[in-house]
Amino acid sequence: MFAARLGSALDSFLSIHDGAGQVMGMSDDIEGGTDSRLEFTAAKAGVYFAVVSDANDQGGPAYRYRVGIRKK
Repeated sequence: MFAARLGSALDSFLSIHDGAGQVMGMSDDIEGGTDSRLEFTAAKAGVYFAVVSDANDQGGPAYRYRVGIRKK
């Protein structure tokens, strides 16, 4: 998650959910900042969702972010 490091007002909260909506992992702040980072290994093949929100329930044009998702 890149937000604060890009000058965004977003205090990110990142979570991963399975296809049934169950939370599989979550991250609030990384050390030294308000961006999130989450490493997740799926237990089985399926549909998963990455959900980005603001920890303070704020939003708007100043709350831009970039998410990187990669397969290991």
